[in-house]
Amino acid sequence: MEFTKMHGAGNDFIVFEGDTDGDYGALSLKLCHRRFSVGADGLMVTRVVDERTIRMVYYNSDGTRGQMCGNGARCLAYFAYKKGLVRHRDFILETDAGRVEAAILEEDLVEIAMGHPVTDSPFERYFFDEEITVADRSFHMSYILMGVPHVVLELESLDKREVLQLGPRIETMPLFTQKANVNFVKVLDKGHVMIDTWERGAGNTLACGTGALASVYVLNRLGRLEPHVRVDAPGGTLWVRIDPARGVFLQGGAVVAFEGRI
Repeated sequence: MEFTKMHGAGNDFIVFEGDTDGDYGALSLKLCHRRFSVGADGLMVTRVVDERTIRMVYYNSDGTRGQMCGNGARCLAYFAYKKGLVRHRDFILETDAGRVEAAILEEDLVEIAMGHPVTDSPFERYFFDEEITVADRSFHMSYILMGVPHVVLELESLDKREVLQLGPRIETMPLFTQKANVNFVKVLDKGHVMIDTWERGAGNTLACGTGALASVYVLNRLGRLEPHVRVDAPGGTLWVRIDPARGVFLQGGAVVAFEGRI
C-alpha cells in the first residue's frame, strides 16, 4: 500500500487512496502508533466520486472513526489536487459530517468552508458561556458542533499541564454524550488567539482545525473576537474567518512530509 504522510500546522496524517466503504480502524491504530509504525494523529482514505468531488473517510489514532477533521480535510484536498484526482482548484469533499468546500489558493495554501456550526439540537444540549466544575475548579465553557463536538474554554494563560490533566477529564464528562474535543484558548487581542487542543481519539495534538473554527466562532459570538482571526497553535498558524451568510472558513498550509509503501 502506497501512502503519503502530511501535516497541517503539525497536525499529521497518513493519507492514501482506497475503498472508502472498508473498515480501517485496526489499520489506523497500527499505523498511527508513533513508536512502532509511521506515526500520526489520524488516517484518511479517499476515492474519486466525480470530477469535482472526492470522498473523505477519517480515523483517529486510537482506531475510532471521526466524522470530520479540519486540518485533515485541508491536507486531503491538497493530496487530491497534487495527485490529479481532481483537476479544478475548487471542489467538494464528502465527509461523514457533510459536504465541505475546498479551495487550493496557492501552491500549498488550502482553505475549507465548513458552513455554519450546530448550536441547537433536539439530540444534544449545546450552550454558550456556562459555568462548569471540573476537578473542583469552575470554568466558563461553551459547547458546539463544528462537524465534531467541541468545548471551548478561554483562559488567562495556557499551561500544558492543565491541557494534559483537564483535557481527558472534560472530554469524557457525561454532559458530552459523544465525548468532546477540548480547546484551551488565550485571547491576545481581538484578531489573534493562542490555542491548545485535547482531541477525542487522539489526545493533545499540535493543532486542530475544527477546534480553531469552533473557538473563533464561540468567542466572536461572545464579543471577544473579530470575524477574521489569526490562530497560533503549538504546531503553527491557521487563519479563521466568519462570513454571516456562508459560515466559517479555515485557511492554512498543507505539507507533504514524505511518501512511502507498506
